[in-house]
Amino acid sequence: ERACGGGRRLVPLHSSPNIYKVERFVSPREIEHLDRLITSRRAAFKRSHTDDVEGNDALTAERTSLSLILPKGADATLRAIEARATDLVGLPPDHVEPLQVVSYAEGARFDLHHDLGVLTMEDDEAAERGGGGGGGG
Repeated sequence: ERACGGGRRLVPLHSSPNIYKVERFVSPREIEHLDRLITSRRAAFKRSHTDDVEGNDALTAERTSLSLILPKGADATLRAIEARATDLVGLPPDHVEPLQVVSYAEGARFDLHHDLGVLTMEDDEAAERGGGGGGGG
């Protein structure tokens, strides 16, 4: 276990990749609120995507789940959960994506893939020099 933002403890579940459990990250009241919000927006779930090399949405065989992006800062409950998440990862709120709910039907997948990020040594070296990097899909 190790301490993280907001005084919470990360419980390691797996390494390579690192996967942690954060106990009591959301309260029972917040879970009820999320359940109502998600149920009311069930029709808004869309096929999950990754990003291609230009940063555009790409539908791929590696990710076949359905996703619902919750509007960032839409209400006090979402803002509280978002603030807790930013504390956890140590980033300012404008550097953290909106909350997202992912649904997996029988046979749906979320295989290894890359969204935007450093993918090559050249990109890594450019990022270290302060230049942009490639990345993508």
